[in-house]
Amino acid sequence: MKHYAYYINCATEEIHKSGCPNIPTTNKINLGKHTNASKALKVALSKGFTNANGCPHCCLIAHKK
Repeated sequence: MKHYAYYINCATEEIHKSGCPNIPTTNKINLGKHTNASKALKVALSKGFTNANGCPHCCLIAHKK
């Protein structure tokens, strides 16, 4: 299974997969490499990002509507 790098925007708490055009250039934290956005979401929540949400463009599986 392929792993992708995931990042969280510290200002908006939105999670992005590497390559997403919406990843900020600053104010982001690397959440590590994961097989899907749901796993990256769990890491973000464990780091205290209680409002973490997946990007609707690249992390739809973790996006709360």
